[in-house]
Amino acid sequence: MKSRKFILLYTAIIVVHILLILYYGLQKEGFHEDEYYSYFTSAGNLNLYPYDSSLWELRGYDVQRQFLVTDEHRFDFKAISKIQESDVHPPLYYLSLHFLMSLFPNRFYKWFGIGLNTIFSLISCCGVMFFFYCADKSRNRRLLACAAGLTYAIWPSVISSVMFTRMYAMSAMWTVLYADIFILLMTCSQLGRKKFAALTISGGIICYLSFLTHYFCLFMAFFLTLGYCIYTVVRRKGIGRMLIYGVVQVCFIGLAILTYPACLDHIFNGYRGEDTLSGLFDSAPFERLKLFLPIIDKNFFADLFAPSMIIFGLALAIVIFYLAKNRKTHLSSTDTNSWALFICMMAGVLSVWILCRTSLFLGDSSSRYFYPVGAILLPLMSYCICKAGLLIHSEAKASVHKIPGILLASLIAVPAILGTIKGNILFLYPESGEKVRFSQENAQYPVVVIYNREAKHRSWFMANELWPYEHVIYLDYQEEQTIEDSPLLKTAEKLIVYVVGSEDILQRIVAGNEKLHTFTPLRSDTFFAVYVLE
Repeated sequence: MKSRKFILLYTAIIVVHILLILYYGLQKEGFHEDEYYSYFTSAGNLNLYPYDSSLWELRGYDVQRQFLVTDEHRFDFKAISKIQESDVHPPLYYLSLHFLMSLFPNRFYKWFGIGLNTIFSLISCCGVMFFFYCADKSRNRRLLACAAGLTYAIWPSVISSVMFTRMYAMSAMWTVLYADIFILLMTCSQLGRKKFAALTISGGIICYLSFLTHYFCLFMAFFLTLGYCIYTVVRRKGIGRMLIYGVVQVCFIGLAILTYPACLDHIFNGYRGEDTLSGLFDSAPFERLKLFLPIIDKNFFADLFAPSMIIFGLALAIVIFYLAKNRKTHLSSTDTNSWALFICMMAGVLSVWILCRTSLFLGDSSSRYFYPVGAILLPLMSYCICKAGLLIHSEAKASVHKIPGILLASLIAVPAILGTIKGNILFLYPESGEKVRFSQENAQYPVVVIYNREAKHRSWFMANELWPYEHVIYLDYQEEQTIEDSPLLKTAEKLIVYVVGSEDILQRIVAGNEKLHTFTPLRSDTFFAVYVLE
């Protein structure tokens, strides 16, 4: 492929990725509870309504205000870092989101998270193509790099990571960039001192930033570094440089710990740290893999995991066969590239295994933990399948014999297309759109959230549904006297009520208001039942 065609195809892949993000971004109607967490901590808030009081009467804008950066909190990075110390995550993603939100104070847009993640994902897409461009030395390297990049650009799990306002798109970016450092170390046989120093420092910086983004982000970097070290020792060449590289990476991680000492409490003492460590050293190493495998199958392979692995194994066997057949005519660099890709594949597999042992099982949303590793593994599978198809194509003497190679290469798109059709792009919540429209139509009436104090955090899982209302009332389900303390409850002609528990409290509200006569169930959500009192 000529340079001009490569640049055009490269650009087209980036444009396709942007268009897909815009298309699904426009469809996003609601938020995962962890997305609310991202916004309110990035806004500089430590707590959300309701607090400790049993009765709160607010405007809908007061509820929304907790999720946007106000004038007094603009560019307050110190406060954001302090807030994260009380939780279990490092602060870099939230600092980035806070910076973006501070540019548009007193406003809330879903595009804050989507836009930030889009930047990270575009860098990842470019990094994926760079990785495979460096990893392959054949005349088809540009075509193969584009195939890997296209796989990344259209895959449903990649789009899901952009739709999810959390640190996983940023983690995927660091994973891809570190893989780029790794492939340059492995494939550039004649590295000068300056270039080696630049790669070493760059790798250290990426490790530093990865650690401050998400602790799990270092799994892939660790296995890639370990593979590089083992390969160097076995090869018995460049051991001194390997030791320097490894020590520098450890030093930068140590610097990250000094920068953010709260990480030690997160890792070893917090509830997530304890769960992670217990899972990591569990005596049943494959039990949790069985738990997560259906989630991976559904959300990454559209329930085609088994046939995808068979096709990948077949493609891998074809590539190995042709490499072995033509080994005498290949340069030694080809073997190095092959080993680099093998190490990358094994690093990804081991990372998935460790993630299964350390991650929370949360249904389909658990697929988020695998997004960073998938950013490399999925294009790697695509590369291998396309490579096998091109080898068959090039060896075929007649055009009819080239068909198997073309068919093999085209199979990489099947899980992506089928996954899109099945709706495997997560975190859009289209059902929330109708709920918000109902809130807008009834905004003049008070909305009542009757919550359980032992799980009061659930009262902001549907926060965007409360924002349109002129009056929002929070009631503690266990505090009976609070009903009599609210004038709005006594005089309102109509109420929209989110309630946890039995309908007894609704009867008390109706009995205390002469204008209300009955309550009608509207819908039943995950944590609340919704009623109309009129």
